[in-house]
Amino acid sequence: MKKTKSPKNPMTLLIQLLKKTDIASLAYVVEDRLEDYVQWAQPYEGEGGYAEGTGERLSQAVEFLNRLEEIKSLLQTDGIVPQLEDGFFAVIRWHEDDIKHALANRGYLANKSNVKRVLNSRAGRTLVDLSIEEGWAILEDCLDFVDGLEQRKRRSS
Repeated sequence: MKKTKSPKNPMTLLIQLLKKTDIASLAYVVEDRLEDYVQWAQPYEGEGGYAEGTGERLSQAVEFLNRLEEIKSLLQTDGIVPQLEDGFFAVIRWHEDDIKHALANRGYLANKSNVKRVLNSRAGRTLVDLSIEEGWAILEDCLDFVDGLEQRKRRSS
């Protein structure tokens, strides 16, 4: 069995999977399973049958797959990124509403007090640090989708 080298960056793996996967069909299968769950299995949730919250997790899986479909279509669409001033082409701005949304998704109260706690914690700085770190990896991974890039000539030894 031939051993393949695993990519170091999870985004590299995700982009490779997106290139090869028919996300819409996968989402359809998960949605179909979710419909079956709601109809037949939901009454048995938590009673020695399906784990509590299984239907909710399937719904989240569908939402995630639909987001991947959007990402895949963005990667495949030719488009021009607007040029900002001084050579910048992208700016990521997080809003307090984004924190509220994340809190709600994780089952926490999406209130001002919790938002303030997040902003005053290491979590806010971690988001900035990881966004920059992952941004570099994503930028480099996206180069594989650009047709016609010229490569440096290699020196012969």
